[in-house]
Amino acid sequence: MKARFIACVALSIIAVAALPAQGLGFSFIGPRLNFTFGFPIPAGADVELSLPVAPTPRGPLEAVLRLGAGYEDQYLLRDDATGAPLSPAAAPVYQAANAQWDLGVRVPLLGGQDPRLFEAFAAWRGRYDRRFNDFGTAVFEDARGLFGNALLAGLAWNGSGADSRRVRSGLDAEWSLDWSPAGFSSVEADYLRLNAQARYFIPLFSAGSGELNRFSAYVASFASVDWATGTDIPIHVLQSFGGRELRSGLGGSLRGYPSKSFDAAFKAVANLELRLLGPAMFSLPWFMPIVYGFYDAGFYDGLPESAGREGSSGFIASAGGGFALDIVDFAFAGFKAGVLLPGADALFPVYAPQGETFFFSIEFLLHF
Repeated sequence: MKARFIACVALSIIAVAALPAQGLGFSFIGPRLNFTFGFPIPAGADVELSLPVAPTPRGPLEAVLRLGAGYEDQYLLRDDATGAPLSPAAAPVYQAANAQWDLGVRVPLLGGQDPRLFEAFAAWRGRYDRRFNDFGTAVFEDARGLFGNALLAGLAWNGSGADSRRVRSGLDAEWSLDWSPAGFSSVEADYLRLNAQARYFIPLFSAGSGELNRFSAYVASFASVDWATGTDIPIHVLQSFGGRELRSGLGGSLRGYPSKSFDAAFKAVANLELRLLGPAMFSLPWFMPIVYGFYDAGFYDGLPESAGREGSSGFIASAGGGFALDIVDFAFAGFKAGVLLPGADALFPVYAPQGETFFFSIEFLLHF
């Protein structure tokens, strides 16, 4: 494991040294926030570096390095001795240090002016977690952390974009496989994950003139299906939707439900929003208000390592609305409120023992 860590550091240094190289691309994926004190403190970030390394008939083959690190507050909604689901009030909060890296390539599959419209990708995926807690490791061997490795491969369609009024249109889609066989990690980890996801944006109208007096609307949607199997599935796999950018699992992807809840082996989510933008505030074109309404729905089946709940399944949903201020497309400070629609879900009484269905929270990023 030490040799692998040294190799990771060496590759990172090489990537940084290549910064002046011609054609180097840089993307800021997003910040990481720590809410220990009740308000967000920047505690890390995720970025991507890309560099053309070889020509192909359809465009350049690119080497890609995704790097992310953070120090964040977390909790596990499972009993560490039995795996039974817990309510948020019964789950201790702890701090966790995390670093992730994907080192690989992407290959264009279409030529023309936009060779990256349709592409294949493959990468070695590394992950380091150090969880500062005293959990037992009888149920989840990675309850206190892990050093993991996996192979990632897939296809992507990158067809969305935004106009000068920040109205989005088009389709993004991705299909991926994430595989970590036994012996690839510092703890027992043996899993295969398949993921499919898509984002689709439909412009409705745009009115007004100039940079300040503009008013626009569009429909935004996101959907993902995620399935994992194996003898030892790590916590971060159960608590997320896969792909090149990990996304919160059902708890978090469905607004209003506790983060980290419904950490199932099979999960599916659909989000639908109507977004209304503008006009700009305080005579600043980059300071844009957004009002939106949403409906979220999800399905889950199977909670691995969960005492008496392995066969749990159910359909959950939520609906509501929110307000956000788009600050240079970097931060979206605002709030959201809505109602939970859990139906007859068997786990809802565990996660919401008082039966509360109304929710309100501060928001710092758009949902997708």
